[in-house]
Amino acid sequence: ALVAACDDASEARQALATASGEAAKLREEKDAVSVELEEEKVLRSLRDEEVQRLTNLVEGMKTILGEVQGVREYAARQEEHLAKTRAALAESEKARAGALDEARVARGREAKCMSKMKAENRRMALA
Repeated sequence: ALVAACDDASEARQALATASGEAAKLREEKDAVSVELEEEKVLRSLRDEEVQRLTNLVEGMKTILGEVQGVREYAARQEEHLAKTRAALAESEKARAGALDEARVARGREAKCMSKMKAENRRMALA
């Protein structure tokens, strides 16, 4: 009975050693999995930060593009206004030139009339 008990104890020690070895292996695997999970968590966090940074960048670019479009529209309106102003100025210059021509013609008629009046006055004075 003593021999059997010793054999049982020896088998139990061997089973305990085997179980301890397996438990150590399982702890190592658990630690490795925990490290992998932590690495994945860090990578996910970095990816989320990068996605947010890129999203902010895209939003900023959209804002800038909107402002550029607004400036382009304003410039187009200003260009249109400038073209209208130039056309009005050209029309005004044309009218001014016409008025100057009319004034020259009127001065010419006035000079002719004055000349005729002087001649008429001389004739009347001589007569």
